[in-house]
Amino acid sequence: MIWNKQFKYPNSQRSIKGEYDIRKMLLPSVTTVLNATQPEDKRKSLDKWARRVGDDEATRIKELAGRRGTAMHFYLQKHLDPDCKGYMDLTQVGRVAEPMAKKIIEKALASRPTLPNFNKEQVLA
Repeated sequence: MIWNKQFKYPNSQRSIKGEYDIRKMLLPSVTTVLNATQPEDKRKSLDKWARRVGDDEATRIKELAGRRGTAMHFYLQKHLDPDCKGYMDLTQVGRVAEPMAKKIIEKALASRPTLPNFNKEQVLA
């Protein structure tokens, strides 16, 4: 996976509402979409789990998972950034997130389709 400098990618700003502001368009975060499209049986299963472990423990686990996901996402962003010469998050969460991110990178590279090479004239034709 490499950052393609051929395109100008828009910057995004994340709101506290679980949305990303990209060029004045509010787009939902992945978490927001997953929560909204979650099957009822999964929602019930998670509710049952939260009752079993207790609200405080469920909150602690969900917040830790969120921090781990954020750290993993940041690692992936840094991996794609051509100006980044290496990134390490030495926090406990970062040390758990890094191998997860590396697994995603490994799987993405292994499943990357082989695309034909087109020159500029072919693309613009």
